[in-house]
Amino acid sequence: MHSQAMKKRSRQLLMITSFLVFAAAAPLIILYAMGYRLSPQDGAGSVGVVLLESVPTRADTYADGVFLGRTPESIPNIRNESVRVRVAAPGYIPWEKTLTVAPGRATEVRDIRLFPEEPQRTVLASDVEMFSVSPSRRLIAMTQENNHLSIIDTDGEPISRTVILPEAPTALLWSPDSSSLVVTSSRSLPRFVNAATARVTTLSSLRGAHDFAWDPRVASRLLYVGADDNLHALNIGTGAREQLAETVSEFATSARHIFALSPDNTVRVSNLQGEPVTPRSEFPEPIAGLYVTPGGDIAGRAVDGSLHVVDEAGEVLTVSEALVASGWSPNGSMLFVQPDLHTLHVYNVRDERWPLSQHELHLVQRLSRPVTNVQWFAGGRHLLYQVDDAIIISEIDTRDYPVTYQVDSVNLGDAKSAVGEDGETLFYLKETEGVRELIAAKLALEQ
Repeated sequence: MHSQAMKKRSRQLLMITSFLVFAAAAPLIILYAMGYRLSPQDGAGSVGVVLLESVPTRADTYADGVFLGRTPESIPNIRNESVRVRVAAPGYIPWEKTLTVAPGRATEVRDIRLFPEEPQRTVLASDVEMFSVSPSRRLIAMTQENNHLSIIDTDGEPISRTVILPEAPTALLWSPDSSSLVVTSSRSLPRFVNAATARVTTLSSLRGAHDFAWDPRVASRLLYVGADDNLHALNIGTGAREQLAETVSEFATSARHIFALSPDNTVRVSNLQGEPVTPRSEFPEPIAGLYVTPGGDIAGRAVDGSLHVVDEAGEVLTVSEALVASGWSPNGSMLFVQPDLHTLHVYNVRDERWPLSQHELHLVQRLSRPVTNVQWFAGGRHLLYQVDDAIIISEIDTRDYPVTYQVDSVNLGDAKSAVGEDGETLFYLKETEGVRELIAAKLALEQ
């Protein structure tokens, strides 16, 4: 009995001792993780840490010429204000940059993308006039000669039978769940196409409608401006129609709201059922176009060509006095801004990881030749665009060896480039010996 009591007291003492050791060590562990060190020479001090992630993963990582390991990787104990980082993988162009490191903080570089020395290109289809990649990035709708509409997968295999449209379409609008699409044209009524069965339904109730957008939460609910200039919703599955707002010149949707622009320059905000919510700030100039993120951030293109953005406090900020094109990054924190045909900027709205100041235009590219068809590429740290017949991807962080990568030369005007899932493939049109082909260029090599 006495022996058992002694063992119990020993276990209790061991538990108490372990707790006290943990309580004493925990602050030291936290300080160490933040970068603080204690050395006989320097005393207490702070050092920086760099966290690296890349596409592809398992890429070789070097810090100031010393091999560390393979991504994802960290560079600890950085006492200097900067470190030279190189990330490389077989078959890819290396990425290299001098990074500024803040003492006592972790500097995150989680969007390093390596591009192949030579992309693997595949012809998916010929005689293609128009194509559209689904939101899932796994299906492609395309029209070919004689207005044939086909649905294929990203390997070029047909998903359903080919259908014939009455005239050439002006847009192929995929539903949010990638199960169907609406096809619009200049003279014919819009048509609803089931991707799996290729069944085509003429939407007679949409005569005179324009400015279509799918409800982001209900796959069969289509929003549109009717011939009466009011905003409506049509449930294609049930045929039910409802009016959501009156006198709308343009509208855009976020994941939860509708932003409707009135002729008097008021932006009215409602939920997806049309019920009003707290309005946004009014723009100082008459607005000709709205740019809205899934999270509800809003920018407006004014009639005079200027671009404005609404910040988190509801204040309207002027981004640029002139504008050719603009668009939100995938995470809704940055805008690309093209003030003229030869210049590309980015504007940091609220990205705290971005090394440059917020609410400032940052020059990415200035060329003597026109830059066209600008869009964000994959994760939002690169821009995709055309210069003449060349398709180019440029890194927006222009400090120290920024990446500018030419994917292909297409021998036609608009290649209609579209980014595949995770940026691993780029789809575009290319003219080869007089034939317009749909190309899939793989930017992620087989490992």
